[in-house]
Amino acid sequence: MGAPYTYTYGTCSSTTCATGYQKLADGLPVITTPSTTNPSGTMEGVRAKKLKNMSMDQFNLGIDYSLSQHDTAHVTYVGSLGRHISREFPDLNAPSPNASSTPNTYRPYYSIDPNLTTLAYTDSGGSSSYNALQASYSHIVGYGLTATVNYTMSHGLDNARPWGFDTTGYGSVISDSNTRDYGNSDFDVRHHITSTVMYELPFGIGATGWKKTVEKGWQMNVMEIWGTGLPFTVLNVTDMSGTNPGAYQGDRPNVTGKPNLSNKSTNEFFDTSAFTAQTSGTLGNERRNQYYGPHSRHTDVSLFKTFQMSEGKTVQFRTECFNVTNTANFAAPANTLGGANFGQLTQITTGYTPREIQFALRLQF
Repeated sequence: MGAPYTYTYGTCSSTTCATGYQKLADGLPVITTPSTTNPSGTMEGVRAKKLKNMSMDQFNLGIDYSLSQHDTAHVTYVGSLGRHISREFPDLNAPSPNASSTPNTYRPYYSIDPNLTTLAYTDSGGSSSYNALQASYSHIVGYGLTATVNYTMSHGLDNARPWGFDTTGYGSVISDSNTRDYGNSDFDVRHHITSTVMYELPFGIGATGWKKTVEKGWQMNVMEIWGTGLPFTVLNVTDMSGTNPGAYQGDRPNVTGKPNLSNKSTNEFFDTSAFTAQTSGTLGNERRNQYYGPHSRHTDVSLFKTFQMSEGKTVQFRTECFNVTNTANFAAPANTLGGANFGQLTQITTGYTPREIQFALRLQF
């Protein structure tokens, strides 16, 4: 079943508005009776005849090893395989590659319905794979110190476009999508490290009276998080292949050099000269999600002081500093060949927090 029809109205300055609308006395348009034999415009919610249920196979194998009374290590392999994943294509009725001034004539259903344009289409032909090595080390309460380090090395691949706006030039030619659009997953983080250290400061041992109150009960905590960037795709500013007429960022260009730079900067994160718009009416050779944005990292530090009020009751004063180094985490670089700031880091990543200090008082009982 297709999606319901929705309309957005605005005033008209002429007697006749856009095709399918007529002007009323108050300037607002009203939709005329649509043709059932010769529909026009776009159609949403088109689905393949035989959609299959998605399946996901998951597997893992892990080894735990005790290094000492306080130290343990874990190494785990984690994998998953997805089959029959739902894929949303921007247009089942997309024209074949062409350089024509009338690209709509190249649409597959033009001979049947020349006024029909975009057909948003969903099938279940997607597949994915994920493989990861997860390693961790834990040191639990030895001489007042607790520490953990977790490292993940992983790789995710798929040919399934997520729902929503696409920035990878996905589905230019649906019949070839299994190969042209198979690449690194949108959320593929190759390396990720999280480390935490909690240390009960050795002050006030053996102290009594007011010295015990002041010197004892201090705890320092440090958390460090680092991860590699998310993948991105370079796109043409205009549709060169003719498969998405008039679209901004409609398709992918040719890769004619090596984009990776040894010395990256905010003004030149990758070599922009490695990309060239392809000949009009042809497809570019760039694959989906082949390049990675900047790394993300931040350090959080906190200092706690615990006061013993009575048996079973304590008051804890907390000073917490998030992103103590005030390190900027940038989103993927501007990826539009022929667009503004191409190859530059111009935006902060979603969820970024600048240095932030907060104080809190906590009663525990």
